[in-house]
Amino acid sequence: SGEKNKIKGWFSDIKGNINFEPGKPEQCVFDITLNSATAKTYDKTIEEKLKSNVFLDIGRFPVIHLKSAAVKKDSGPIYILYGNLTLKGITKQVKLQFMALPSGTGYIFRGLLQLKRLDYGIGPKGGIDDNVEVYIDIAANKK
Repeated sequence: SGEKNKIKGWFSDIKGNINFEPGKPEQCVFDITLNSATAKTYDKTIEEKLKSNVFLDIGRFPVIHLKSAAVKKDSGPIYILYGNLTLKGITKQVKLQFMALPSGTGYIFRGLLQLKRLDYGIGPKGGIDDNVEVYIDIAANKK
């Protein structure tokens, strides 16, 4: 483990709708999809493994979906999204802590989602850490 063994990656095709009003978190809705085939890393070999059926299985599961069930205000500029993440055809409840930073005509949402990859059937048992940290950094503009 350690920082040198972490694999950094990102998705380049993110779509969806975010209804966000800072003073009305109970009315906030997040419905976001990611195209799993757009997964990128700084290493082409790892990138190909990531897209394989052992990991994301992009052929059978082209979409990763996050949908909020509730959003609550935490302390300061921090909010918590409670919702469902569907990854590799498996849906699990998640808790995502995030900040909403005003930007232009919308917001930049930055947060952290911690999950266990084996809960979603991603990768082999053993050999790599089951705990995955997903950093969210999404810019959304008002329509």
